Amino acid sequence: MGGIAVFKWEIDEFTLLHNRENWNARVITEAAWDPDENYLGGWCGVNNGSWCAVSKRGRVAFLVDSTLHEDGYGVTDVPEFNASNLTTTFLDDVFFSTPNEFIDFVAHRLNPDGEPIGEFLNEGPRDVTYRYSLIIADLSSRKMYHLSKPVASERAVKVQEVPFGVHTLSLDGLDHTTAPKDLRLRSLFDHNVGSFDGKTMSFLEKLAKKVMMDREPTVDQDPLSAIYVEKMACHGVSVQVSKDISNDPRLLNQLLFFFPCQLGIQRYGTSSTTAFSVRPVTEVTTSATSPKIEALFYEISPQGERKITFDIQS
Repeated sequence: MGGIAVFKWEIDEFTLLHNRENWNARVITEAAWDPDENYLGGWCGVNNGSWCAVSKRGRVAFLVDSTLHEDGYGVTDVPEFNASNLTTTFLDDVFFSTPNEFIDFVAHRLNPDGEPIGEFLNEGPRDVTYRYSLIIADLSSRKMYHLSKPVASERAVKVQEVPFGVHTLSLDGLDHTTAPKDLRLRSLFDHNVGSFDGKTMSFLEKLAKKVMMDREPTVDQDPLSAIYVEKMACHGVSVQVSKDISNDPRLLNQLLFFFPCQLGIQRYGTSSTTAFSVRPVTEVTTSATSPKIEALFYEISPQGERKITFDIQS
């Protein structure tokens, strides 16, 4: 639930594939630059958070989370800070000059000067209703970390540095060894990442469609266990249900079984697929050659496909 990702993290290269799952009524927009054109990502319509975004200065942040209603749909019309805002907070390096400063802020409740902060991220009742797994990376320093809030009812955040290699990310955590969906995703990625020639936009598009569009359930008769979850009918929130139920499609399925006439017709499924890759290239001109880091960003969303190429600033 919330999505799934697989990525390859190397010294000089990085490739990410990410599927985001949402309720159909959640407003999301296609990938776009922020108003200052510092970072690029897909956006949640109400709170301007992002599930996957990258900056021109070489920062990357992506997550899976259970805050499927936290942008206002079905709960309130007032947007609140939640997990999807953590990505953009990290990318805005005006506040946090290093990943460790961001980690201190989120996990240890310290400001960039190392001092305790009294009120943390607008903490309130909702802060103990959701969980998330978040990856942050600074490509220039070659540092990547996994921040996880595994228990919805607790505020504790766990931190681990991510080593180079191939990894999966889901609400089951980083590199889960028994979750069928995670295992299938890693297998598909390993099998296909070398199948296409060159690290071009065409390569990224083919890889994303081959791996992240896989619709085969990993658990018998459970369409939610597929890597790409088809939009499913009859997942409504028109009746008063607890947040634990309204945020969990499986629990809603059970509720639907017993009260089929009480629910609306909201749908749940994969709402966007994002692929991102960076690699060093050498630019040749008539006067000289110069190295640069090229970034490729590919997205499939309800608005269509987007292909964006830009350079990482050193």
